[in-house]
Amino acid sequence: MVFDGTDGEGRDGGDGRSGGDAQEGVNRPYFFLSHAHSPGLRGGSRRLGRPAKLVRRLFFELSDHLGELCPPIGTVPVGMMDGSIEVGEDWGQWLSQQLAQCRVLVALLSPGYFASEMCGKEWAAFSARPVRLAAGVEAGRAAPTAIVPVRWVPTPPEQMPPPVRRLQYQHGDFPESYRSQGLYALMARPAMKPDRRETVYLLAERIKEVAGRTVVEEGEAPDLAKVPSAFAPSARERLPRLRPTGVPHDDPAGKGDR
Repeated sequence: MVFDGTDGEGRDGGDGRSGGDAQEGVNRPYFFLSHAHSPGLRGGSRRLGRPAKLVRRLFFELSDHLGELCPPIGTVPVGMMDGSIEVGEDWGQWLSQQLAQCRVLVALLSPGYFASEMCGKEWAAFSARPVRLAAGVEAGRAAPTAIVPVRWVPTPPEQMPPPVRRLQYQHGDFPESYRSQGLYALMARPAMKPDRRETVYLLAERIKEVAGRTVVEEGEAPDLAKVPSAFAPSARERLPRLRPTGVPHDDPAGKGDR
């Protein structure tokens, strides 16, 4: 099953609207939500655990906000994320296509995310696509990026892989509880509902801002089985700015480790 920003009845959350005029009129999903998968439940149950449900809830709330905040892109979903793999579904090819087409990569940072080989592959595949500032946007000190990191579970900087540490991002406008506890805590604790709502809305605004400032060239779907994880100890300190090539035809190894 794949979650595509609809509400389960074919509606796309905000009349299918999205943003990114800076993307030169290309109708592509606004964002892809990259996240680690929680360990399986005991007894082999396929029932979604609470962390997975909270990730899915975050995805739909972001899609709802962006559907209202941004201009339409027709029938293209506002956002995309992966779900459980159905029998006969070419999950690898679908995931590769999303990473080659989406405008923004939204990464839920946590110790589990950094330990996931597949999350590292997603980061590397998206980072390989050339990115530039949109016309009329003044260049800053840092190189442009279309990755929006989310503090899902707070992690000390020294425990983050180099590609993540190099990102310069600010959370000054976010609630203090988000900066200190992370979004997972806000979503898991009912008493934190006001801060959760504020944080999710500000994240939606941040995604819109990044997509409006940057243009990420559409790449060829990479063969994720051959893409090295950006988080591996042997990964180069600087990810290549190359267009990924290859067409995947097998489920990439490591999906179960996410």
